[in-house]
Amino acid sequence: MESEYREMLLLTGLDHITEEELKRFKYFALTEFQIARSTLNVADRTELADQLIQSAGAASAVTKAINIFQKLNYRHIANALEEKKKEAECKFMTNTKKRGTQKVENRSQAENCSAASATRSDKDVKEQAATEVCPQAKPQKKQMVAEQEAIREDLQKDPLVVMVLKAIITEQKDRILYGIHDKTGTMEVLVLGNPSKTKCEEGDKIRLTFFEVSKNGVKIQLKSGPCSFFKVIKAAKPKSGMKSVE
Repeated sequence: MESEYREMLLLTGLDHITEEELKRFKYFALTEFQIARSTLNVADRTELADQLIQSAGAASAVTKAINIFQKLNYRHIANALEEKKKEAECKFMTNTKKRGTQKVENRSQAENCSAASATRSDKDVKEQAATEVCPQAKPQKKQMVAEQEAIREDLQKDPLVVMVLKAIITEQKDRILYGIHDKTGTMEVLVLGNPSKTKCEEGDKIRLTFFEVSKNGVKIQLKSGPCSFFKVIKAAKPKSGMKSVE
């Protein structure tokens, strides 16, 4: 701002007065500024502008110069200098306000970026920690899901009716083992529970619901569980011949 005040004081003010008017300006400057008479009298216009600013400061020097021009009745110079001063001050205030707003925006952006970075860093740390704790978690989970889907595809969705080959192969207190077959082949069925409720004879059919596939040594067998349902369908017996009564 000092350079602008110096420029307007010289170009808008002192350069527009004659030598006689400059002498009269210096006379009033003795009372407005603290400058020695001997120094003031020998100064040209450029030196005078510097002396006025050094004595009172840039803005105050322009204000006091305007007052002197008004006293000398040089109103056109006083008005022009005052207009220049207002324009410079208004421009300075606008630029200051813009810089202040920009600083606030920059600080806000920096804070937002810092917060976002902190949030992202915290998320990355958690994800990395989870991966380090169990790096095989995702592959194992995918494998388990695939195996379960494969098992579901192989499960018998409807009740299965098969023919009993042998009434009893092995019978214990809490289980009974049947040999069965259907058009696909033969297999063993292990029924857990009270054998008296599931007894059947050779040639009978049984309806199996919710039986699971298990392995007994190298053999594959069907095994009952808590939700299994076992129903015996008795084979039809031939009717005995009736004797005629004479």
